[in-house]
Amino acid sequence: QQVTVVPVDDPVAHRAASIGLTGRAQRPPLTLVHMLVAATAVIHGFTLVTRDTQLFANVPGLTVVDWFIP
Repeated sequence: QQVTVVPVDDPVAHRAASIGLTGRAQRPPLTLVHMLVAATAVIHGFTLVTRDTQLFANVPGLTVVDWFIP
């Protein structure tokens, strides 16, 4: 299988910061890692596949899919 590593570049970092600012009141709050993962998905047009869809539900422009639901 092939894996592509996507760097955390300036656009991803800026989007992560924006996600952090807009989600400050969210409970539980997004960690830095969550913000970077979400920002990477948004910037590159990826779908975030996770079991914890509620955590990412309020991230603008992010498509989230629960991998556990068939």
